[in-house]
Amino acid sequence: MNLSSTTHDYNSEGMLDYAQASAIGDVGERRVGDLLRSEAPALGYCMLDNLLLVDDQTTAQLDHVLVDRFGVVIVETKNYHALIRGKSDEKFWTACYSGKGRRRERFLNPLRQNDRHREMLHRVIQACGRRLPPEYVQSLVVFAGGNLAHLKVDDADALRVVPSREVVDYLRARCGDFQPNRGALDAQQVADLVSLLQSLNQARNHEVVAQHAANVTRASRRFGGQLRRNRPAPNTAPHHSPYGAPAVYNQNTRYPDGSQFAPARRNPWWARLGRQLLPLMLLLAFGWWFVDGGGGAVLGGAIASSILGATNRSAAAVSARPPTVSVATYDVSLARRKLKEASPSVYRQLANAETPRLSMTRGLPTYTWQYVNKTAANAVSVQEISVTLDAAGNIVGVTGGR
Repeated sequence: MNLSSTTHDYNSEGMLDYAQASAIGDVGERRVGDLLRSEAPALGYCMLDNLLLVDDQTTAQLDHVLVDRFGVVIVETKNYHALIRGKSDEKFWTACYSGKGRRRERFLNPLRQNDRHREMLHRVIQACGRRLPPEYVQSLVVFAGGNLAHLKVDDADALRVVPSREVVDYLRARCGDFQPNRGALDAQQVADLVSLLQSLNQARNHEVVAQHAANVTRASRRFGGQLRRNRPAPNTAPHHSPYGAPAVYNQNTRYPDGSQFAPARRNPWWARLGRQLLPLMLLLAFGWWFVDGGGGAVLGGAIASSILGATNRSAAAVSARPPTVSVATYDVSLARRKLKEASPSVYRQLANAETPRLSMTRGLPTYTWQYVNKTAANAVSVQEISVTLDAAGNIVGVTGGR
């Protein structure tokens, strides 16, 4: 029975009420029970629901019990619509819910819980004078909801914890290639075992029901604080049960474990839509910033700064080396002489022959003069002529002039 669910209402002592725990577990039990009942005729097992057992030590309520030629299978159901985390040797497992607050719920390790049920069932059968080898008492934990992809259980335990959609596959494999034992029980022995379990069922005994409710309440009081607080619990659960019969499964081939394909809890449609639209919104915002928000200029400036810095570093590295070629310098007198040789008529009309405007063209000195050009009998215009010299003093470019 499931002692925890998606919502908990604790009493004044902070403990979970037995009736509340029963109502929580009933949902998953009915779902799994209907599935098991529909497959019973095809797979040839007898099924008992809500089996309440009692001995001189304790009580135990078994959700579903299946009986066939391979013995008994105790089916424990859990109903959590959350991501399930846990390990084989941990005392508690955790249900991690998505959504606001990311709530977490701790619950007793169902594998270890079912091991105690197996021990008690075998003990009760032995007390009635029936000899049944321990490997003929098996257990299965079925999650009616939840994602089991993050469970970290060993190979033996992985065989006996499955999502509800894999229950049928497990039972078919039990009757096929993955038998837990030789399947030596005949039809009469199966019928006698079913009759014995029915006679031992105390589900209609009000005193035993009350005793079981009290036991559950005490267990809730004992573990309630650890269940509600999300903190590590001491590891006191045995890793292997005396009835650890999963080891007798075929060791060379494993029952296909499809728990990693268990469906995760689906988020609301608006949350899924938001995750899909968020990258597009970010891309549009970046585009607006780049085009209209000045981002292009900022980005271009950053790129230009990087290029300029690299250029300056390269220039500094070059300047640190000895020059291998001659460097051109300004020589106004040489430039005037070259202009006079190239264009005497323009040279005679220079307005600033001694003070030309100096500049560089592709690293070479350029001299620019103004001269007066007569355009008509009574009209003149001021024009410019530029001369560029190389390092040897030769004219390599003339702009303007006639």
